[in-house]
Amino acid sequence: AVAEEPRALVVDENSQRQLMDMGFPEQRAAKALLLNRNNAHLAMEWCLEHENDGDVDTPLTEEQLAQVSQEGAQGSAHGEAETMQRMVEMGFSEEEVASALQATGHSFEAACAWLLGERDAGGDGVQEYDGEDPAMLLQGALQDSNLEASLANPRVIQALQAIVDDPEVLQHFLQDAEVG
Repeated sequence: AVAEEPRALVVDENSQRQLMDMGFPEQRAAKALLLNRNNAHLAMEWCLEHENDGDVDTPLTEEQLAQVSQEGAQGSAHGEAETMQRMVEMGFSEEEVASALQATGHSFEAACAWLLGERDAGGDGVQEYDGEDPAMLLQGALQDSNLEASLANPRVIQALQAIVDDPEVLQHFLQDAEVG
């Protein structure tokens, strides 16, 4: 078999910022993300698990980076297909599994939890808006069954139009049981 080229390791800036906003130092956040394939949830768990390690804030050596890169190159191609197969064997459709893996940064454990209903934004499958991608916000809104039902109510549409025209009327509509 031909050995795969190690993949370039790049820290996801949004995930790093998210970890730093939680109070983790920049170097620790970067290290955790590199070790966890930029999965912010797993990186946060790594930071908490290793917070008392003496070398927690020591950057990865070139040798460690090469090892992480090689593991990622070997694991990403084979691991993704294997993970997909394992989850399909658990009774989930390939489409559900693909969505779950994408929503959870390709983490098997997190994808299983996601499929079993442990999802951000109240468990309805809507991803939390990260402030970066407006398309993600729209996609999340369109997937929200409560929003879909609300938009069928003409009073809600009228309220939204009024709020767009004058944002100060928002308080009034929040008090309205039918609209708020």
